[in-house]
Amino acid sequence: MDVRIAQHGKAEGELEEAITRYQEILATEPGAAMVHHQLGEVYFSVRRLPEAIASIQQAIKLQPDLAAPYKTLGNVLLAAGNLDAAARSYAQAVALAPDWAEAHANLGSALYRLLQMEAAAECYQKAISLNPNLAGVWLNLGNLWRQQGQINQALDCWEQAITLNPQIGGPQLHIKMGNLLLARGDYPAATASYQQAVDLDPNSTAAYSNLGSARLYQGQFQEAITAFRQALQLNPNSAEVHCNLGLAITRHGQQQGQLSEATFNEACTCFRQAIEIQGDLFAAHQGIFYLLTTPYPGNFDFEILRKSADQYRLFCPPAYQLIATTAVMMTYLVSGYYREAKDIFLEIEQNFSQSEQLPDKEIIAQLIYSMLLFGAYRLRDDLKSNSRLSLLLGQIYADYLRETGFKTSPTENIVGWASPGDKNRNRLLKIGFISPNFWRHSVSWCSADVISELAQISPHIYFYYVPKKVKEDDMTARFKSIGTKFYRPNQAANGLAKVLVEEILQDDLDILVDIDSATEPLHAQILYGQPARACISWLGFEAPFISEQNYFLSDWHTHPQGVEKYYREKLLRMPDCFAAVAGFKSHSLNREAVRTAMRIGAEQVVYLCAAPATKLNPELVSAQIAVIKRVPDSVLIYKGRGDIQAIKSLYWTACEEQYVSAHRVKFLGITPTEEEHRTIYGIADVFLDSYPYNGGTHNLEALWFDLPVVTKVGEQFLARMGYSFLTTLGIAEGVAWSWEEYVEWGVKLGLDESLRHHLRERLRASKQPDNLAPLWNPRKFARDMYGIFEQLIND
Repeated sequence: MDVRIAQHGKAEGELEEAITRYQEILATEPGAAMVHHQLGEVYFSVRRLPEAIASIQQAIKLQPDLAAPYKTLGNVLLAAGNLDAAARSYAQAVALAPDWAEAHANLGSALYRLLQMEAAAECYQKAISLNPNLAGVWLNLGNLWRQQGQINQALDCWEQAITLNPQIGGPQLHIKMGNLLLARGDYPAATASYQQAVDLDPNSTAAYSNLGSARLYQGQFQEAITAFRQALQLNPNSAEVHCNLGLAITRHGQQQGQLSEATFNEACTCFRQAIEIQGDLFAAHQGIFYLLTTPYPGNFDFEILRKSADQYRLFCPPAYQLIATTAVMMTYLVSGYYREAKDIFLEIEQNFSQSEQLPDKEIIAQLIYSMLLFGAYRLRDDLKSNSRLSLLLGQIYADYLRETGFKTSPTENIVGWASPGDKNRNRLLKIGFISPNFWRHSVSWCSADVISELAQISPHIYFYYVPKKVKEDDMTARFKSIGTKFYRPNQAANGLAKVLVEEILQDDLDILVDIDSATEPLHAQILYGQPARACISWLGFEAPFISEQNYFLSDWHTHPQGVEKYYREKLLRMPDCFAAVAGFKSHSLNREAVRTAMRIGAEQVVYLCAAPATKLNPELVSAQIAVIKRVPDSVLIYKGRGDIQAIKSLYWTACEEQYVSAHRVKFLGITPTEEEHRTIYGIADVFLDSYPYNGGTHNLEALWFDLPVVTKVGEQFLARMGYSFLTTLGIAEGVAWSWEEYVEWGVKLGLDESLRHHLRERLRASKQPDNLAPLWNPRKFARDMYGIFEQLIND
């Protein structure tokens, strides 16, 4: 019987008919090796694998020098899951036909599945060298490189595959390419890949969703919103897309400089829908948590913020209640509802102490850690209790990092570590600074002058900028001009903390300084990783309580002898003060004209409280009202961020209780720039500091503009900042150790004009170059700081 009839049946898809024909041929010609091979191929096509193997093996037995049967046998064995045997069969085909590209490619696929990646790559590359037009081999080689983490090689291979066959891999390949490009930070190229996936399959939810993500990372928020909405039209039950839409809406509102009530509510709804679909979607909880706890302009309707937080607490699954409860606490705190915020804080703290099993460590590490620290030090001045909570949170965070494989880098493993006697020990130090706030922000105002002076001592200054949203201004430009390196990582990178640790390790730093201590959880991870020979926390609001190997920079006024037992980090103390600045710029001011416009007479004593609502509490407000009560015709100006109605209610209640006219308290709105804000110090006569969280930048600004300060000294660092500033200036007037003293100093400074004048003259004298006070001498501070750093490295 003519074998061509059987081959025709095989070609036309009439496989059962072809099998019959081949069997009939073999009944009369049992020694026809190629017929056995072709029959095996047909058996393989209909998934009759045992018969296929038997037929092909018979062909090999009859004619063992033919390469084709070995390749086909490899295909069958691969389909049967017998990888080792398949690889051996392909290897035999290659041995018999060394120039057969497809055989090399198939051997590569078998070795790939056997996880013999290096050998597989060699096979694929050999196949391509023999026949560069094999799109499938380029595709497979790209997959191999991707699995090996060789992103550039993977992308190059996939692009070649698509060039040869635009349809290869379908939309999924373009999505995979987009994912790699996104991780690499090439957002435009990622967007183009996802757009190609959309073009290939307009009904692909994944394509639209990923396109939205790429737009989101590029800051093209409106385009991201459009893509996410398209994805939801295709699949309204995707929790992840609802979550990402919420993020895009939030950031679009922030990009426009305001978050309207409608936008805020829409974003909340997106996160709520995501959580209702998938209650354990951590990203959705993160999204709504940050939406609720992000600072908002003073004219934002904080009632909406609190109501949304209360609602979140109601629909939040039990496993995530800690997140919701903390969000509620924060919304009340930033609004100015001190009592409510403190009650919720104490409820959270009590649950910690009473719970047999601590809350989920990831929740603590990623969200709760810094927020509870933020609340604790604003809601009470109790060094022992706050330290106990901080140590617990820091330990949970450290345990989480260790359990998730986040490793530290002991100094002996750091490249270039200077051992005793090493000639490199005397080289200039390499000092890095990490912050999300290298822009017009309090920590920048308080650190830029010092860092500029450090750069005069050692030119090796490195900056690592990790903003939650990209924000650059003239202060950013200043830092860039100071440093050897200004590094901003790709925010889309997986394991951002590890990426930063690796970057810092490569820079071989002696010192790494976090200038936002305890305010950013990501920084705690980096410090835990110890990527420099000494890791130090500075400024921010407290030590991170994350590692006994690290340090916290302060001074002897904020941290007197004996408080070491309350910290996990080792304390470093500056000889004068924990901060120094060269001054602040302000717009010019016509004091009389402005006071007249505010209906304040030239002879009236004006007290100023400049503090956000998070620093207000009934005791503080009551003391301030007690001051103006005893100073006839005096007025108090309040300026700060928060729910202005809640803040007014706090002051008006105190006025009512002390029989003081509420008209004697004036409230000012937030100004667009710091230079405009600082004109307020020229209007006032006395600055009334906040407690238990003293003013940092506000106190420094007040003192720079020669305004006497009244500050209450407490137990903890943040309640001793004002004391540190005044003591460093050699001023005891205004330092109070009780509320009674606070009121007495306020009254005395208000009634005694000569004392105010005397203090103003002393403050002016403190800025004179020939007698410059340490507080205004960043050059001295930098020298002292550098000396401490050298001692750390050389000990």
